[in-house]
Amino acid sequence: MKNLRDLGFLELLTPAGKPVFFEDVWSGKITVLCLLRHFGCVFCFEQAHALLNTRTALEDAGAQLVLLGNGNPGHARDFMRHFGMTQGVYTDPARNLYRRLGLKHGMRATLNWGATQHARRARAAGFRGAGVQGDVWQQGATLVTAADGCIVFEHQSQIAGDHPSADAVRQGVRDARARATARG
Repeated sequence: MKNLRDLGFLELLTPAGKPVFFEDVWSGKITVLCLLRHFGCVFCFEQAHALLNTRTALEDAGAQLVLLGNGNPGHARDFMRHFGMTQGVYTDPARNLYRRLGLKHGMRATLNWGATQHARRARAAGFRGAGVQGDVWQQGATLVTAADGCIVFEHQSQIAGDHPSADAVRQGVRDARARATARG
């Protein structure tokens, strides 16, 4: 099982542009970490909306929700404002965490028939993007980590718009809680 401990030294930025170590974002907490494609992506708006709709249930289960993009801090601020958030958003403009996690990147993962179908789904549901606000070729991921940084659930997007179900994420949180209980 992968662990985030080895990546704790990576530096992220808050929406105010303040550097923070990745470890300080997740350490000691069950965390649902959503790595967005970029802050203006229609698919990321769709996914953030779905996750934010389950945030109370996630928090009741003892998990925190963290959304991470790769645009600049201003993009992160705009994203937070759009969703009425006051915390839980960071950015990795250099995409160091994305690379270390081995997330897909490239034109073929972004421009393809499957992504076109995902775009139709998102637009039919009323989602619109805000333009390119980060690396347009970057694909995202959703991870659930136990408090010790162990990744208990991982969904890496293979193409743009490929998201895990809310049920799968909630099961990941249950697995993280069970891990904590088993470790005593």
